[in-house]
Amino acid sequence: MCAHWVLSDELKTIRMMCNLTFLHRYQSDGQPFIDNIVKGDESWIHHFVLRFKKATMVWKHPGSPTTKKFKATPSGGTVTATIFWDSCGVILIDYLEHDQTINADLCCAPLTWLCETIRRK
Repeated sequence: MCAHWVLSDELKTIRMMCNLTFLHRYQSDGQPFIDNIVKGDESWIHHFVLRFKKATMVWKHPGSPTTKKFKATPSGGTVTATIFWDSCGVILIDYLEHDQTINADLCCAPLTWLCETIRRK
């Protein structure tokens, strides 16, 4: 799968200014500045229930009609995993089932847990 983002000139300028700010901070503060950066990503995870040929075998008489096998479908569902990490490793992983209704509280909860985890760390 491939994603292609098209950024406006204004967003490109903002990103450039942010990157220059980060570069200046790294030059003045060094590695401790890098150690304080927390990154995050969100990904959909599809899970399936595998059926092996041996598990679907049944004893039949020689004249019995053959059973029809249907195309396998994703039976387990989809989960969204939100992952946050820093230079030392993973800080927090949050899973969200896709049958849940998405609202502001559901979106903000991982960020609240992340702040608490960072404070404890």
